[in-house]
This record gives sequence, C-alpha cells and structure tokens, in this order.
Amino acid sequence: MNLATKLFIFVFAFFVVFLLGVNYARAATYNVTVNGSTYNFTPSSLTINAGDTVRWTVSGANAHVVASDTHLVHYDYPDPSCQNNSANCWQSPVLFDTNTYSFTFMIAGTWKYHDHQDPALGSGVAGPATIIVNDTNGPATTTDLVASNADLNSIKLTWTSGGDDGGKYVNVGTPNFYDIRYSTSNITNANWSAATAITGEPSPQAAGTSQTMTVTGLTSNTTYYFAMKSSDEVPNESALSNVTSLATTAVPAAPAPIARGQFDSTPPSDIRDLRIDKTSTSSVSFSWSATGDDGSDGAAEAYDMRYAEVTIGIGNWPFITQVIGEPKPKGSGAKESIVISNLISSTLYYFALSSFDEIGNTSGLSNIVSTTTLAVTVPPSSTPISPPPSLGEPTKEVFPEEPSPKGKEIVPTPIPHSSQKPIIEGDLIRAVGDGKVYVIKNNKRVWIPTVESFNALGYNWDKIRQVSMLDIMAKSEAELMRIAGKPEVYAINNGKKRHIPSAEAFVKEGHNWDDVVVLPEAHALAYSTVSLLRVSGDEKIYIIEDGLRRHIPNIQSFNTYGYKWNDVVNVSAGVLSGYKETGIILNIRDYEVYLAVWSGDLLELIISLDSEASLSREVEAALKLGDVEICFDTRYYGGGNGRTLFNFDIESAGNNNSATSNNIDTFKKYLKGWISDLSRINYSLNKDTSIGREIRSALTLGNFELCLDVRHGYHIR
Repeated sequence: MNLATKLFIFVFAFFVVFLLGVNYARAATYNVTVNGSTYNFTPSSLTINAGDTVRWTVSGANAHVVASDTHLVHYDYPDPSCQNNSANCWQSPVLFDTNTYSFTFMIAGTWKYHDHQDPALGSGVAGPATIIVNDTNGPATTTDLVASNADLNSIKLTWTSGGDDGGKYVNVGTPNFYDIRYSTSNITNANWSAATAITGEPSPQAAGTSQTMTVTGLTSNTTYYFAMKSSDEVPNESALSNVTSLATTAVPAAPAPIARGQFDSTPPSDIRDLRIDKTSTSSVSFSWSATGDDGSDGAAEAYDMRYAEVTIGIGNWPFITQVIGEPKPKGSGAKESIVISNLISSTLYYFALSSFDEIGNTSGLSNIVSTTTLAVTVPPSSTPISPPPSLGEPTKEVFPEEPSPKGKEIVPTPIPHSSQKPIIEGDLIRAVGDGKVYVIKNNKRVWIPTVESFNALGYNWDKIRQVSMLDIMAKSEAELMRIAGKPEVYAINNGKKRHIPSAEAFVKEGHNWDDVVVLPEAHALAYSTVSLLRVSGDEKIYIIEDGLRRHIPNIQSFNTYGYKWNDVVNVSAGVLSGYKETGIILNIRDYEVYLAVWSGDLLELIISLDSEASLSREVEAALKLGDVEICFDTRYYGGGNGRTLFNFDIESAGNNNSATSNNIDTFKKYLKGWISDLSRINYSLNKDTSIGREIRSALTLGNFELCLDVRHGYHIR
C-alpha cells in the first residue's frame, strides 16, 4: 500500500468520524432534578432542540410522576402515538429517590409539565415547569406525488400533505409552503436548483389531506418530470419528494381534405321491421334489424326511439316521450332489441324509432307499432293473497282499470265529477288511475300505506271503490291518529308517524282533539316512525327518543349510527320545542371530551366535600346505606340531573359490607383512584381492550351510564 493510498484512507476515516461526531452532537441529553419534598424541578425551564432528550432524576423522599400538562389527562404534548391526543403520552411511572425517567422531544413548541403526585395540584399553588423545543426538523417528505390528466399544455399533480416535522411525526402540524418544480429530464438533489419553479402552489393543508394543482403553460408532446419540497416557518426544508413524470398530448393531425363531391349527405336507411315481441303490465320488448350509416352500408351512430299514447307522426315526433338507453347500433342487418319499462298497465301505446349518423344525417321514421299493456289481476278475498308490490305513491299497476276487450278500440273511461253513491264511514276508496288506497275514518280519508297492512286488516280487494279525484279531495286527509286502546297520539304524513310527546305539545302545535283518528294497531304500525327532526332552515339535527330530543353534533356521529338523510323530517321550531332537550348523541371523539370533563368534576367534588356542608351530608347519607357509586351519563351534562355543579349522580351501590367504612376521608381516596380510572378509560377508547370494546358497543345503543364504585372500579349499565 503506497503512501497516497494510506493518506486517502486516513482522510476518509477522519471525515466519517467527524460526520458521526456532528450527528451525535446534534442529539444531546439534558438533566433535570425532581426535588423530593417540594415537588418542583431544577431547572424549571429548559431550552433544547428537536431530537434532544431530557432525563429527570428524583432526589429525596415521596413518590413522583413527571407528566405533560393538562393535569389529569396529560395530552398537551401532541405525540401522534397517543391516538386522538387522549392518552398519557408524556408521563413517567411512579418514581422514588434516585429513580430516573427520560423522554425524547421531537415536536417543536413550548411544553409545560408538572409533578402529577404534587398534593398542591388543584389548589392553584403548584406551578408547571417548561421545556422549550427549538424547531430543527424539516417537514415530512412527500412520497406519493402523481402526475395525471395530461392534455396539450397542462398536467395535473396530486399528493398527500404531510406534517410540519418529519420522522415518525409526519402527521403533526402543517408546513408553511410548497416548492414544486419541473424539468424535461429527471430531477435529483444535484439539479434541483436548475429545475423550473412553479408559481401558484396551493397552501399546505392539514396532514393527510389530498391536494392537487394543475401545471399549465407546458409544451405539447413533451415528457415532464415533477418533484417537490415542503418548508416550515423557520424555514426548515423537507427532503426531495419522489419524482413523477408524464407526457403532454400531441397536437392531433389535421383531417384529410374532403374531395369535391365526397361530403357525407346520406342518412341511414329507414327501419321497416320494428316489431313487438312481448307485452307485460309495465313493459314492452322490441326487436328490429339494424340499418347502415350511409343507406345500408356500415353502422349508424345512434338510435332515437319514442312512444306516446296517441298515434305517432312527423308532426308530433319532437314532443313525445323519448326512450333512454337505446342500444349502440350494430352493423347493417344485425338483430337489435330493447325493453321499455315503467309503463302504465291497461294502456294503449304507440312506438317508433329513427337512426342518425356521426354528422347528424337522420333517417325517416320506422314503421309504427302499438300494443296495450296488460292489466294487473287483483286476487279475490277467498284466495290466498299474492298482492301487488306496493300501495305507495301512485303506480298505475296497483289497482288497475279493466282493459277494453281484445281487438276493440280503447275508449277512455269518463271520470265522474262526483260519485253516485255517498262515501261513508269504513269505505275503501281510490281515485281513478291512482294507486293510493284510503279507508274512511271519522269522516276523513286515512291512507293504507302497505299491502301487508291492507291484508292484516282483513280488507277485501273487491270492495275498493274507484271514485273521482274530486271525491278524494272532498275528504280531508287524517293528520292525527292513535292506536285503539293506547293513549299515545301521533302526527301522520306521507306514510310516517311522529309521536307528539305531551298534551302541552299537542295544544302548542295547534291541534284539535276531535281530529284524532283511532286506528287498529296493524294500520298504525304500517306508518314508519319519525326519529330524526330538524327545524326548516337550521342545520341542527336531533334524534327523538322517549319524548326527548338529543342533538347529533356532527356528521361523524350521524354516519356512525347509520342514520339516513332521507329520514330527516323538517318541522317548525314550535314542534321541535315540544320535545325536551337532553344530552347529545355521541361518537368516540365526543365521549373523550366528556371523560375529561368528568375527571374535572371528580376533582371538584374532592375539594367541595370539605366546604359544601349539604353535599357532605348527601355523601354521608349514601355511605350509611353501603358502598357509594358515582354514575356519569351524557344526559346529565350541564346539570341535567338537577345539579348545577356536577354532571353525575351519587347513589348507594347497595352493599352493606361497606368498603368505604362510612368515612368521608376514605371516600376521598377512592375519588382520587377514580380519576385515574377515567384517564385509563379515555386511553383505552380506541384500543383493542375490553373496556374500549364495551364502550364503543354501548355508544351504538345510545345513552348509557358509566359508574365507578369501590367494588368494581368501573362498570357500564
């Protein structure tokens, strides 16, 4: 080995050691002393860089827990490993004399912390210490930049926004700006500065958001390479993203000139063999032979098929019903077919079609065919019923008119202005041509919304009277009903029933008791129950249960419980006010907020037991009956249980062998333990733990109580 080689190896080794030393120096460890008797920290404030570690060492007696603010829940430091910022992320185990605890800070910011075991907490005496973390991390590197939707002069870019700090904190914070560049050759760190910078990049959105922009002003038929970096407010810059490439489209070649006499003016041939293959109560099947593009050569561009209840000609062709979904024309002579559905039973229809080519040359009308759709057969009452599919909105097939004799001309049935026979109590009626069937109750017409309820009520299909629409409208439609033998009154409309919660609400809505129609249970149950209400023009939606309304706070909760927007019914503010408002309906994120509030309630209770004599007497009375349990319920939120101070009930658990020994001081110790229980439950909500699964399951059923007692720790009921 010659001298030059040895020198090179020495220099290279020195350089590597230097780099390792620099890298190592960037990650420092700082020491803080936890003072055993005073529960404070030395130093109380410390400034470090992202990536540095702080090590706490206990000096002296007593137990200590180093924890992030805020007290009880400890989630101010937004470590993403703490799901939904709800777990005890920066929190040591219990430390005693000489014990140490270390934590590495990767997120820039000013973070306060405290000793969780400090007895002065909650009294305002203890003050938190501070760690100030300087931002030395660049934003997360973009790894999914994609180019798409190229045209002559533009290309669309899509990517997912990352966080302000890289590493495992890719989803924390938001970068300050993007720098997107392109080139006609591959982009690397070496040639990044030479690439063309794009202007007008969008502002970075919250981490995990899909973002797009369209790069314009490009040259056609050219391959472009794109890459990007993100910068924060310092600015620290991210690493180079993945490189994506795509070519703009080429300018299409000009069409060959059309020689004189070559212009297409020949339409497709007329179709002359349109025929009807099958007719049912609501559909007709057709077939025909395809014609060509020019006369009988090639294939046409499209068909135009239409139908009417009058004969078809050139004069009325533009104004009659056009079919949707005609088949794409095949080559000349091929067999074509189509089925036209949603027709009215017992009705004469006329059909025709034409075809046209790619420049709009249109054939003449085909031969015209006609047919009468079949009648729906209503079974007699003595036969096992296979009823028509619906008694819902007008469907002409449900209760048809008799068709004219086969082979004879159909003459429209005149609709009388009034029925010859009076309509009386108990009559079954429907308007001519309408599918809705009503029964007369209390001189009002009541819709029978389903075939199943019609049959269950024992009605006879043959007894339905066809009357004029004037006769139908002469009977006001029932808007109020109750089930025979039951006191609950419902407002009914369009096949739905809404329970009116009280007599006061009934009067407030402006109803009259004489207008309430009494219905058999089978009839009433055919009406679906309204459970979602909103005031017209207001975005708030409420779930109605047991005469109470609960606000659904967000779309996540609405979707979590499988509600459907079509089931939301608009009412007046007066109607909504008839339902007493109670706690909101929750999803997991909402419940985390409640758990934090309830932890604070327990701490307030500990303090209040020494100062509020009436509350102490209430707890003492409960203790004399056995173990005490505290039950939380979202319906109690905001003092819903009659209290103005707390959001829970204090109850006896009914165990005469009281573990609390009828002692307020012992009870306070359990209260402190329950605060820890609530923190542990909060941490478990999104985890695959038994309590997490149990609460998630309970939330899907609505309100429930979370109870804490000395026997079980916590339980759900």
